[in-house]
Amino acid sequence: MGVILLLSGCVSNGLLSTSSNIKGDISQGVYTGEIGSQPKLGKFSIFIPQTQNSYEYLYMQAKQQIGNDYTYVSFGPGALDFTVFRVMVGDRQNTSLETYQKKSMPMVVDMAQHAYKQPMKEIAKKRIKINGKPAIFEVYTQHIPGRMNIMLQNISPMTYTHAIAFVDYGKFVVMFWIQAANVSGVNAIRKANRSEMANLTWKPMNKFIRSFKLH
Repeated sequence: MGVILLLSGCVSNGLLSTSSNIKGDISQGVYTGEIGSQPKLGKFSIFIPQTQNSYEYLYMQAKQQIGNDYTYVSFGPGALDFTVFRVMVGDRQNTSLETYQKKSMPMVVDMAQHAYKQPMKEIAKKRIKINGKPAIFEVYTQHIPGRMNIMLQNISPMTYTHAIAFVDYGKFVVMFWIQAANVSGVNAIRKANRSEMANLTWKPMNKFIRSFKLH
């Protein structure tokens, strides 16, 4: 696959100021983009998790990566909402959903563990259907100890919850990856929320995944 996913958002301040760095269209709270670079494989759309022109939207970071046969885009964190919503649409290249997931998942885990210097712990894994399509769904937690940043400010400990779904869309496999923090000012993940994520009933995640469309 040759994919190097981008964990965080752009350095520049906010989605409005970074939209020129993202190929595709943002209209009425929905992002629409091409799948891959060459050859063109089609388009997809997904809703942006923050209300357009809101305070959170203004400071929401965004990032994108496009390869020959895939497109990856992420939204978040925002001003107070530390949740990061990611989607990657890739040509499955005649592999099964299980093979695609097995090749991709170690890369996702390694990347998150390298970025945050802490191990991830799997708390749920199951075969389900999303939008009526076969999917492999996993949930991980990752505890980040308290630390000091480069400004010598103390940062409180936090726990990330990662909900990752690989969904079979025929020619494509779509990976949805939602990362939420227990110290987030908006959409904070506690034990009850984590249970909702594991059961795919947490509203922000559910709305994001179920808004996805191929064009």
